[in-house]
Amino acid sequence: MPDPSFTSRDTRDGQGSRDRVLVVNDVGIDSAGLHTLVIALAKRFDVNVAAPAVEKSASSHAINIHDPISAEPRHVPGAVSAFACGDGATPADCIMLALDVLFTDVGLFNVVVSEINRGLHVGVQWNSRGGEGGSDAR
Repeated sequence: MPDPSFTSRDTRDGQGSRDRVLVVNDVGIDSAGLHTLVIALAKRFDVNVAAPAVEKSASSHAINIHDPISAEPRHVPGAVSAFACGDGATPADCIMLALDVLFTDVGLFNVVVSEINRGLHVGVQWNSRGGEGGSDAR
């Protein structure tokens, strides 16, 4: 059963505010799947994106503990704001950077949406997926 507290509130009439969604993936910020997902979510939610600048598939729960992580603003259709996390950032790094640095001004996110990919990802594959690691980062 859906959580009744997670509902989109229409702001066109100036009443209420829209729920905030953070989107991350492991195939990179330029992936068609991520753009499609953001456009669909943006119809009902304020969407922010933090995703690796390059593909980081199969990085699962990996985090970068030795090198600094950078992020640069990017345009993602439908997103309120979006950042490409570089310097070897994994999906889990992107989530931590998003929550601790990039989006501190927007308040808490109502939900994190992680992973939209080409192909099927089931069974033991799920444990090594970068998007799954991103969803568990916090």
